[in-house]
Amino acid sequence: MKHCIYLFFFLLIIPALIYPQKKSKKDIIIESQIPETQLKTLNTNELLEKCLSYPYITDVMFAQNIPLMFKYIRQEFNGFHELLGRQNAAEVILNRFLNFDFQKINEYQADYEKGLYVFKFCYLNLLLAQDEIIDRLGDNYEIIKLVNRKYSETNNKSLSPFRSIVPVTFVGYNMLKYFENTDLGKSAELLPLVSTVQSMHISSLDYASFHTLSEFVTTKIGGK
Repeated sequence: MKHCIYLFFFLLIIPALIYPQKKSKKDIIIESQIPETQLKTLNTNELLEKCLSYPYITDVMFAQNIPLMFKYIRQEFNGFHELLGRQNAAEVILNRFLNFDFQKINEYQADYEKGLYVFKFCYLNLLLAQDEIIDRLGDNYEIIKLVNRKYSETNNKSLSPFRSIVPVTFVGYNMLKYFENTDLGKSAELLPLVSTVQSMHISSLDYASFHTLSEFVTTKIGGK
C-alpha cells in the first residue's frame, strides 16, 4: 500500500517535473505536441513510445470513467491521432504488449520508476482496446486469450509490491471490448459485464467481476 500511495502522489507532479518552469496545463500540452515535421517521419514503434510517455496519459489512472478520460487525452495529443491512424499500429501495439517484460522492473531503483514502468502495461491494454485497433486485429477470441495470459504474468513474486497498481479495469476493459461483438459476449453470463463497457461505466468492474470474467475466459475459450 505504501508503494501505491507514494506512486500516485508522484503521478500528480510528473508534468511539473518534466516542465520545471511554472506553466499551465494548457502550455504543457502545447509543448508536448510532436512537431509536424517529425510526426510523419517517426516509425510506429517510436511513435508508440512517444504516446506512452505523454505526461498527461497518467490522468487515466485517476479516472472513474477511463474510456471517457482517454477520449479527451486522445484529443489533446497529436501523437495518438497519428498512431491510431497508422496501418501497422495494431501489429506494433500488440507486439509491444505481448513482449512487455515485467522482469525489467528490477532494472529500476526508485519505486516511482518501477511503478511508471508497470503503468505502461496499463496504457498498452488501453490502446489495444481502441476501436481502430480492434478492427484491424481480427480474431477476437485469440486476443482475449492473449490478454488474459499476459495479465497472469503479474503473479510473479518480484512484482508483488506493484501488482495492485495494474488495475483490473484496464485489463478487463480490454477483454470486454473484444467480447462485445461475439456470441459469448451476448451470453447471459457475460452480457451484464459487456454492458458496462457499452455504457462506459467500467469503474463498476471490481475484482470479483474481473475474477468472473477471467474464469469465463479460461474455461470457455481457453482451449480454442
